[in-house]
Amino acid sequence: MAKKWTDDKIDQIRELAKTKTKKEIADIFKTSYDSIDTVSKKNGIKFSELNNTKFKWTNDKINELKDLAKTQDLTEIAVSMKLNYDTVHKACKRYNIEFIRHKQDDDEIINRESFNINKINKESKKRYFVTAVVAGTPLDKKAFETVKFYCKDKKAELVILPMRGCYKKDEGYDPDVLELSDHFVTEFTFNNNLKAKDFLLSPQQINPLTGLNRYGQKGSSLIVPSPKMQMNVVPVSNVKMPHILHTTGVITKPNYNHDRIGKIAYQDHLIGGLLVEIENNEIFHLRQLQLDDSYGMYDLGVYYQGNSKKQKHASAFIIGDWHNGFEDKSAVSCWKDCIKTVKPEYIVFHDIFDARSVSHHEENNIKAQLDRPEHLNTLEKELNCLVNMLEDWCKFTDAQLVIVKSNHDAFVDRYLSEGRYVNDRFNHRLALDLAIEYLEGKNPLEAYCLKHSKIINKKRVRWLNYDEDFKVADFQLGSHGHLGMNGSKGTLNQMETIYGKSITGHSHTPGRLRNTIKVGTSAINLGYNAGGSSWLLNSGILYDNSTYQSITSIDGKYRLK
Repeated sequence: MAKKWTDDKIDQIRELAKTKTKKEIADIFKTSYDSIDTVSKKNGIKFSELNNTKFKWTNDKINELKDLAKTQDLTEIAVSMKLNYDTVHKACKRYNIEFIRHKQDDDEIINRESFNINKINKESKKRYFVTAVVAGTPLDKKAFETVKFYCKDKKAELVILPMRGCYKKDEGYDPDVLELSDHFVTEFTFNNNLKAKDFLLSPQQINPLTGLNRYGQKGSSLIVPSPKMQMNVVPVSNVKMPHILHTTGVITKPNYNHDRIGKIAYQDHLIGGLLVEIENNEIFHLRQLQLDDSYGMYDLGVYYQGNSKKQKHASAFIIGDWHNGFEDKSAVSCWKDCIKTVKPEYIVFHDIFDARSVSHHEENNIKAQLDRPEHLNTLEKELNCLVNMLEDWCKFTDAQLVIVKSNHDAFVDRYLSEGRYVNDRFNHRLALDLAIEYLEGKNPLEAYCLKHSKIINKKRVRWLNYDEDFKVADFQLGSHGHLGMNGSKGTLNQMETIYGKSITGHSHTPGRLRNTIKVGTSAINLGYNAGGSSWLLNSGILYDNSTYQSITSIDGKYRLK
């Protein structure tokens, strides 16, 4: 459909040409690039040199362009070659390269505003694969083949949240993406405690959950479409479970601006989605599904790629803060069931020892000392409890147990270094022996366990020290997360700055900031978490392709069976 170019519109193009490319102006006027190019030439409109991307076209690059042009349009080629749209268009004209044109009437552009679809699930025992698509970007076809096979294998319904474009809100969707529009929803209620909703966020937004904590406190947990993978947990009550806020990942290729925020968005772009499993009107399970560079993805130890699947061992299972003697029995059963399924090479523990018997927090609190459980009211009893627990795990699994040096473990170090045992008649004799081990630079917990067990040894159980790296599948697993930069307290943002890819613990609140991850806890009732809480019984699985799944225990279950 031809566009009428009035004098006013031509003047608008002339003004926009000072700061924008022809492609951007075409999007603004909802017309084709060629139309803007033609009217610009007819009216002598010059485009700023700042908008021209200089690129050296070698013979290899020209041949690559010719090959891509056989099957892709200009937008897809620009994404594939990581170039500006104008640069590709000019090269095609210069070298007489014909490319595929996806025809769409100017008056029939289908964009995010074309959809307003609300759905409500009324079924129990139901699975959904939830992902998103971005307007103005091509479908990742190879990745989607894996997703389709996965959905068929798991009998999962595909749910797609359509997002606005990167450059402007009314960009149209790629034709391959529109073929999936039967799966589009803008709001989906899974059950009373989980819904998905599009907030018309920019796909380039660095932290897509910014400002949504307050919204997440209202009503239910919330899934938000975004090309990034992020997770927050927010308290909502003194007695109710906290709400999860989680982004989705996408199944469209990256196509971002060539500026600072665009380059960051390209780095953070994640192909994947979330598996939502509905038990009933109240309970749901949630797992991340992330595709790798080979278009494959893991779910509970099964690797899906294209139209095939195979069982593979996980690299590591990271258990939420343990706090021996206070661990939740249903959560432990849940972790062991998952470990049997994924068969990890390593099992990583945080805060394995609670140290309630010598805690400096209770040194002057007589009531707290009297309320200590019988099996933990002396250091010897608490250490014997730890030995029994580690022996049980050594019998349960062939995986190596890795114990991360944590703040509660260090309570024993502090007890010994401050000499508090001198006036402690209950723990004095044992503390004298442990103090010698400590002064010789040994870990007193490790020394006790090695001395009092025939099963526990350095091959089966590895005790990490502070400042010791332990990396698996490119992830740093050797930090508990309580120590930040330069002696400050650790936060998720600091862990990202220090380590990049990492999985830590400490806060008992699971979270994810791109590839910086926190597990939750294995003990809820610790006596000092009164009031509103974001704690969750939560652990995680790390795979050899550097992808991760969060596992949350709800009444001892973590998946739909």
